[in-house]
Amino acid sequence: MTVPVPGSLTYSYDEDGVTTVFPYPVRFLEPQELTVIREVAGVRTVLAYNVDYTVSGAGNPSGGSIVRTAVTNGGKIIIARSTEWKQIVDLEDKARNPAQAVEDQLDRLTMAGQDTNERLGGKADAASLAPVAFSGDYDDLENKPFIPPGTVTSVGLSAPTGFTVSGSPVIGSGTLSFSYSTGYQGYTTAEASKLAGVQAGAQVNTVTSVAGKTGAVALVKADVGLGSVDNTSDADKPVSSAAQSALDAKADKAIAITAGAGLTGGGALDASRTISLSSASQVAIAAAQTAVQPGSLGDLATIDLPPSPSGLVLGDGGTWVLPAGGGDMLSSVYDPQGKAGDAFSRGNHTGTQAISTISGLQSALDAKADNAALAGKFDIPTGTTSQYIRGDGSLATFPAIPAGTVTSVGLSAPTGFTVSGSPVTGSGTLTFAYAPGYTGFTTTLQTKLNGIATGATANQTDAYLLNRANHTGVMPFSALESVQSGGRVLGRTSGTGWSEISLAGAANANSVAYRGTGGVLEVGMPTADAHAATKKYVDDGIASVVSWTETSPVAATTGTAIDWTSIPSGVNDIELWLKDVILSGNDALVLQVGPGASPVISGYSSGSGLAGASTRTRLSSGFVVFRNSASYTYSGVMRLHRTSGNDWVSEHVLNDTATDGVSPVGGGAVSLAGVLGNLRLRSQGGSQTFSGGSIQMRYR
Repeated sequence: MTVPVPGSLTYSYDEDGVTTVFPYPVRFLEPQELTVIREVAGVRTVLAYNVDYTVSGAGNPSGGSIVRTAVTNGGKIIIARSTEWKQIVDLEDKARNPAQAVEDQLDRLTMAGQDTNERLGGKADAASLAPVAFSGDYDDLENKPFIPPGTVTSVGLSAPTGFTVSGSPVIGSGTLSFSYSTGYQGYTTAEASKLAGVQAGAQVNTVTSVAGKTGAVALVKADVGLGSVDNTSDADKPVSSAAQSALDAKADKAIAITAGAGLTGGGALDASRTISLSSASQVAIAAAQTAVQPGSLGDLATIDLPPSPSGLVLGDGGTWVLPAGGGDMLSSVYDPQGKAGDAFSRGNHTGTQAISTISGLQSALDAKADNAALAGKFDIPTGTTSQYIRGDGSLATFPAIPAGTVTSVGLSAPTGFTVSGSPVTGSGTLTFAYAPGYTGFTTTLQTKLNGIATGATANQTDAYLLNRANHTGVMPFSALESVQSGGRVLGRTSGTGWSEISLAGAANANSVAYRGTGGVLEVGMPTADAHAATKKYVDDGIASVVSWTETSPVAATTGTAIDWTSIPSGVNDIELWLKDVILSGNDALVLQVGPGASPVISGYSSGSGLAGASTRTRLSSGFVVFRNSASYTYSGVMRLHRTSGNDWVSEHVLNDTATDGVSPVGGGAVSLAGVLGNLRLRSQGGSQTFSGGSIQMRYR
């Protein structure tokens, strides 16, 4: 059909807290090709298809509508079309190419071009923008930037002992982080329960007995057995190598020390000895200390001079000489008239001084503006740091700029904690709590833990001791109560009798098992509580028979698609049985599958042809079920089988039951990213409707 030129491709609606259905009166091809945006206070959020809204009317010439999954208020709903650029038909050389398929492809390309033109229509041409002129006044500017009042100026984080904090405080944007300090770690609720069950002061059970005694052991000398120890005399005790080395470094006390010349004292080392100066040496040293030593004279002069007359200087040969014409020059300060202070003061100078005799003055004057050049110029007024100058030269005060706003503050936490309220983008509270499976570590538990040695274990409870899974060794046959009382474990019925069978026997339809004393487990009953060998026999007996789960037939008389959702996991085979199914136009019928709630629309390798003919159709957008013509009425089966993982293959065999003229056959394959969960049956282009027949789906 011809694609009209729409007046608009974007529609918006104000939320009123009641309405959930919002029309989109323009044709669109796929539900997911509508983009829905919710705008609140200028902030736009793209909503998720099949989560925040559903879509109806895909393929209808008059459009359809979106339905919100929850009522909202205070915002605006914006709906736009975003047709995907993709090829949905594969034209073959020298083959019959359905006109409808070609038309659908052209419609899609035209609609995608309209969507692109709509998005580009709001962009301004740079050449058409007039230049912005500035008069020089801040007040003349329009659209001045506005800084809203700050709501959060600084966010800090403190933590108790055992944690360290980083990134605090945040004054712009950032993330507050805390982590365990060195020597600390997470403490789970399982560990808390375990520690709570251990008595305070428990110790590791490493010693089982002492001298044959257990419990609170008190030893006596007889328990230690000192009477059987061989004593060794001091003379016979060995000396270590270190002790011997230390002894070898000592001097023999028989060695004597003798005083030399000028000294007195000395003697053997068997006692403390003193060596000192003799009395004669002490007298000689005292005399030497008062005499002038030759070395003290150095390079001193050895001549004698007469006294120096006033005003004379020492000349060659060591004689005093009167300098000629010296006068007052021989004074320490030369000022013959006492006028030095007045003569050197610039205030007492007379006459003029040339500019050239003053270094740098002319260059400094040349850099100054001439008074005539400044005539008529205004003086710049004196302002403050809070003012600016307008174009007319007057002062104005800058508008107040409020405190800055912290744009974003986040919080991260180590293992064992969960964080909520992060990030804070305006004002809010950052909260962290213990994660499931973790709890606080109290000082009471810490005190208890400090008194327990590493590796200590609590006494096991009666439940643990009675649990057979914790037992070791073997149990005698006589301990089996059901066997002793006549109850049989595993057997086979034969008519009205019953006989035991060995574990090596084979299970069949009449295999049964006794539970306890008389309870019989038959084929088809739950086997989870049966003996392991019994469970194997019974499960093997029914494993060879897996029944189909059949759904109710679906009428194929209206709509553009038929969906089956919530396919359970573990399904390996799916069949669709078609009875007299008709499409409204000359389009192929396609089966699309996918994980979750939405089908996959690409990645298929699929084909269909007519039995005994060369005509065929190949698609990548889904499994081909049959090539169509409005004059055909098809009946038959479409089968899917999971080969491994999430890989599926298909086959189909159908026949035109109205004219018995054509029999489509074919197959395909696809690999899914997850477990198959839904099916969708639709026309190749997505716009043709079902106009007759029914379809039944079953799986196993």
